[in-house]
Amino acid sequence: MATKIKVGDTVLVRKGADKGSTGKVLKIAADKTKVMVEGVNIKTRHQKPNARPNVTAGIYKEPRMMSIANVGLIHPTKKNVAGRIGFTVDKDGNKKRVFKANGKEAK
Repeated sequence: MATKIKVGDTVLVRKGADKGSTGKVLKIAADKTKVMVEGVNIKTRHQKPNARPNVTAGIYKEPRMMSIANVGLIHPTKKNVAGRIGFTVDKDGNKKRVFKANGKEAK
């Protein structure tokens, strides 16, 4: 199945603690069910001191993956509204992402 959200898209978080915030998609999981969004779903991680050379102790904040169902692609004409995405095939046979509300191409 084709992914309706791609790396680099600006998305709106629809559910969860960060509901209403926007960010750019940094990474999509291999099974295409989770995404990592810039500045969203930041968790605190406590790292113990370790004998490995590149590991230092401390408290770190790092972004975590979230379900792709909890985010939506931001609509180009409306502010802070996530639109639903569909696919169409043009005359040349190219598959394009379009918003279902108005048929405009998603970039």
